[in-house]
Amino acid sequence: MALLTTRQQIQWGIEFITHNGTVSHLFEEPWQLSLWHPPRVAGVYAILVYDANFAPKPYKAIYFGQSANFSERGFPSRHEKYQDWLNTAQHSGLGMLGGPDLYISIMRMPYSTQASRSEIEQELIEKYRPACNFHFNPIHGSLNSIARI
Repeated sequence: MALLTTRQQIQWGIEFITHNGTVSHLFEEPWQLSLWHPPRVAGVYAILVYDANFAPKPYKAIYFGQSANFSERGFPSRHEKYQDWLNTAQHSGLGMLGGPDLYISIMRMPYSTQASRSEIEQELIEKYRPACNFHFNPIHGSLNSIARI
């Protein structure tokens, strides 16, 4: 039997890599957003849609955010970008069995500062450019990062 490399052994969760491949952020295994119960912890999160074109896990990030306590945000349906997440999933034609299911994956960061979470959030947004973290600016004719929410 062949030995697996460390990277091949990681089968749990989703790995997001930043800084030209030198920094790895391991997020928890995705949950269907409608079934997820927000934990009382700080962290960074990714809103995902099912996309069979992505590997090794079939999920595409459409939004990155951060929270000091997931359970206090009215997550997910009260989030100010919730409708954008649904619209993006529906318009992209992504989802399983014809439905635009949304998923969430979190990286728990207990005792973290807002600055440390925001730094990771911005790195992920810059690297992956998820659709719901940007809006079209007609004055400049380009996509701009929205203010952190």
